[in-house]
Amino acid sequence: MKKTLLAVVLPTLFVTGANAAEIFKSEEGSAEFYGQIRTEITSVNDSETDTRTTNLNTSGSRGGINAKYNVNDDLYVHGLVEFGLPGNGEVAGRLHYAGFGGDWGKVSLGRQYTTQDDFYGADFSYWFGGSGIRYLASASFKHDNYIKYAFDGENFSIGAGYGLDENNSAPSTAQLFGSANFGDFDFILGGATDKDEESGVGKLESTAYTGSVGYTF
Repeated sequence: MKKTLLAVVLPTLFVTGANAAEIFKSEEGSAEFYGQIRTEITSVNDSETDTRTTNLNTSGSRGGINAKYNVNDDLYVHGLVEFGLPGNGEVAGRLHYAGFGGDWGKVSLGRQYTTQDDFYGADFSYWFGGSGIRYLASASFKHDNYIKYAFDGENFSIGAGYGLDENNSAPSTAQLFGSANFGDFDFILGGATDKDEESGVGKLESTAYTGSVGYTF
């Protein structure tokens, strides 16, 4: 059955300007509420039955609270809670993590995007179960039990993360990535490995490496 898809995604329908509102802000810290309204229009044509189905749905609408508190000049603590609106009248938890940081980098612990997702490319086609990004065999772009370190320098960034299996409730994963900028050139190098003890097909392990060069013109 051949299907053709026409999709239009409106990332901020009826929203103009900034998509975050400050709850409070002071020298000690800050907290803000943020969100995005994402609406998609899909029109799918089934060539076998010569019928077309058009739907208007949510496309990952979400909102959350992001907070940061400065303990002293060298240390701050931070936290984030994000919920999703899948369009079925329910509210789903997307992200929730907390951590600490300073001039030496930032540490986050909890349900969050993996290091691989921070440094990888853009996922441009997840329709019909496909993906423009080939992640690891079992670990995905988010992990429920993830410990992440990130450092952003003037012309480079490094990131490392480890996902705990939590008694085989999630795949374990270890990831290390880095990027650098030299003039108009951007470089990314990294590697990741994962292991899933209960994948449904037995023990599953995979390793991935990536390297890319980008040029801005």
